[in-house]
Amino acid sequence: MRLHLRVVEFLTYNQANTAKFSSDKSIDTESNVNSKVFANILDTVGIQIDDYFSLRMLLLDGGLLAKRNAIAHGDKIEVEHDDYIQLHTLVIEMLDHFSNCLQNAAVLKEYER
Repeated sequence: MRLHLRVVEFLTYNQANTAKFSSDKSIDTESNVNSKVFANILDTVGIQIDDYFSLRMLLLDGGLLAKRNAIAHGDKIEVEHDDYIQLHTLVIEMLDHFSNCLQNAAVLKEYER
């Protein structure tokens, strides 16, 4: 669902009307960022889901979140050191790519219509 985009479009095309909304939950991570939530965050800030994100979001769901959810639900699973390093690297690289995309969008003023 692209609720945030609909809000932005409403504000853009209905400027004669007054709109009020809370910014407390502008970006809702739903306490557990998965590929769907991350895609919504990207949509909210106007970043396209490129091949880089598409591939890694599958790894995020299948690797990190699968293990996190199992542990959170009481399963006693072991996480190998190499698996941890791989997942840690994945998350840091995704955050770096997200940061670069966000900075590029700001420099290029992609937020302007």
